[in-house]
Amino acid sequence: MNELISQIVEMSPAALFVLGFNGLGLALKKSPVPDWTIPYLLGLLGALLYPCITDPAKVSYTMAYPVVYQAMTGAVLAGASVYLNQITKQFLNRNNPPPPNP
Repeated sequence: MNELISQIVEMSPAALFVLGFNGLGLALKKSPVPDWTIPYLLGLLGALLYPCITDPAKVSYTMAYPVVYQAMTGAVLAGASVYLNQITKQFLNRNNPPPPNP
């Protein structure tokens, strides 16, 4: 198991970030936070946290503001975790038709 985790970390911290934000989204879903705010909170937290956990030296040296790039990457990765959650829900409910609209 540790070997698998080390391979994922070496592959990309972004993969762990998306998986971690899936867990964070689940925790927020079970909290009293309104459901409609969860994607916004994840995007904001992604933009704030990703620059803190990544190395700005790995971003291109020609880039003027690497922290802005990392913040945008964090927000996009948080959006990817919401997308992954929605895809999973749609796949699991694929045989259950939606209720008719009133």
